[in-house]
Amino acid sequence: MPTCELRAPTLDDVDAVYALICELKQKAYDRRHFTAGFAMNLQNPTLRYQLAQVEGETVGLIGLQLQFPLNFNAWIGEVQELVVLPQRRGLHVGQALLAWAEEEARGHGAQNGGALQRQSPSRRPPFLSP
Repeated sequence: MPTCELRAPTLDDVDAVYALICELKQKAYDRRHFTAGFAMNLQNPTLRYQLAQVEGETVGLIGLQLQFPLNFNAWIGEVQELVVLPQRRGLHVGQALLAWAEEEARGHGAQNGGALQRQSPSRRPPFLSP
């Protein structure tokens, strides 16, 4: 099985990130607006991203937002985006990305049991449905 490597994206990765988000949402976005938003998000200390690469190809992305909701009185990490290219599914890429997000959230002080909030089943992409 090919090895999955994770790394933080840079603005130079905007084309790969754009393609992954278009795959996730099954639609195209205004590129200029997307690039500007991605650049701003990379500067936001509460947003964290990680890319997955297999054999040098960018095949997955996870976006994590760190928050301190007052009603939780604790840090949480919420997965905003999670996508793996269809042709690379089954290689445990999604598992590696989720493991990174859980570790990142805990490293920021999120507690077990509420460390990682995921989308409800009705909002999950088909490959995440039970």
